[in-house]
Amino acid sequence: MFIRLYLNAKSKLEAQSVLQRVLFKFKPILENIEFHKIEPYWKIENVYVVEITISVLKHSSDKEFRGILNSIADKWIEIGDPLTELIASDTTEECNFIIDGLKMITIHIE
Repeated sequence: MFIRLYLNAKSKLEAQSVLQRVLFKFKPILENIEFHKIEPYWKIENVYVVEITISVLKHSSDKEFRGILNSIADKWIEIGDPLTELIASDTTEECNFIIDGLKMITIHIE
């Protein structure tokens, strides 16, 4: 899964702290993480963009995955049939992040 996160952060260290809280949620099903970038988002001040690819354990279930998503945000937009992308954003009506510091997260299902 390719994941792009937009994080409210004033420094790379602060962005890494938010990222670690997100990755902790995935820990029960996480097999591997590949970090691509963590840098200031050029469009918005005090926002960092992080790009990672994760692989999940083969025996992990859809129920486990949905539980992890619900521990990150309470509302997700699902795109595709079959599902190819999930988005949670602070601009989506009634979307609340459970993890402080998140502005938006997109998950591309491979």
